[in-house]
Amino acid sequence: MKRIFNALFFYFVGIISKNSTLANKTWHKIARSNPALYVIKKEQDNYLFKVKINNFKPQLFFVLFVNVVGFCLCFIPETITEHYFHWLTIVKLPEKQDAYSLVSETMGAAAPIIGLSFVVIGFLFETVRNKTQRTFEDLFRATQLYFVFAVTVINMVVLIILDAYKYSVEPYTAGNFAILGCLLLIGIMMSISYLFYKVIKFFSPEKIAELSKGRLLKSAKYFLLNEQFVKESKIVFNATFEEYGFSEQQWSFFDAAPTTLVRVGNTADVILVDVFLPLLNFWVQRIKKRSNSGSFYSLHCLQHLEEGKPVFSFADGTTIKQWEQRLIALTFNLRPIMTQEDEFMAEKQKMENRLKVGAELGDIEILTQTLTDMKDLYEIFYKGIK
Repeated sequence: MKRIFNALFFYFVGIISKNSTLANKTWHKIARSNPALYVIKKEQDNYLFKVKINNFKPQLFFVLFVNVVGFCLCFIPETITEHYFHWLTIVKLPEKQDAYSLVSETMGAAAPIIGLSFVVIGFLFETVRNKTQRTFEDLFRATQLYFVFAVTVINMVVLIILDAYKYSVEPYTAGNFAILGCLLLIGIMMSISYLFYKVIKFFSPEKIAELSKGRLLKSAKYFLLNEQFVKESKIVFNATFEEYGFSEQQWSFFDAAPTTLVRVGNTADVILVDVFLPLLNFWVQRIKKRSNSGSFYSLHCLQHLEEGKPVFSFADGTTIKQWEQRLIALTFNLRPIMTQEDEFMAEKQKMENRLKVGAELGDIEILTQTLTDMKDLYEIFYKGIK
């Protein structure tokens, strides 16, 4: 709960004050000194947003929301529809019984269409050589399979519900059920047609290899960007608190004098995402008034922090109240350390494994493709972002 509160707090702070957090201040410095890097940052934000949206849960939620709205609209009384939404009553059912039969027919027509789509998906999977979870995720996103799957599953569930409850409602509402069922069937057909269109592009294994290579090169570029961001955030943090009147405290195993430490407040190893600089300065300045000296330990964004990481040092015996320490902890945005390896390093290792497999099998095609990918990776990663 605390992590969610911190994330929301930093999100709104970033909107209100663009230069008050360590991350925002660092990106503003990068934008001024190297606009090309900031352009890549915007590209990275768009890419990560698309990846987050083009996933199963968001797509499922969106399709479910649309279906729930459509289902609720079926229960609008006939008088209201005729008076305010007469333009929606373009479909006329001459007999009441026609509405009940049409609901069943639409559900029956959807089944073979959905079955045919999974045959095409099976052909798509057969073209994948390097069958890893990451490769399949790339394909799912490129073909919009998450969206198509959500449309087919949710629409079929709603069609079954409409068919089951058609005799439990008024004839007019059953007619609305029939119209909604036709719209759901059209939605299924359109989504599957779009899937066919996208799948045709990936019948060739070379297209799938290009897809994986493109994502790997993007990952390498963003890896370099994050490295630069980490370096700059350290410089910004140090410069900010030196301006606030603190000196940098160097780590040493041979500290001559005992000190009183202010800690981040983490009870486990975490990653530092961001720091709310003005509020942190407000609290440590209060403590500094009780001390003859004050210094800080250098921090930077995306830093791994061990449990109880110290961030400020004051003269021995300085009073630090418990509530002050808790409020100071709220100025840090932390997240747990992910056990998953960095995407770029993981893909780099997979590329090395492919090279070994190709050499063992004597497969010239695999060796040529992998060496080409490594050359492209070298151009971006080791020669830097141009």
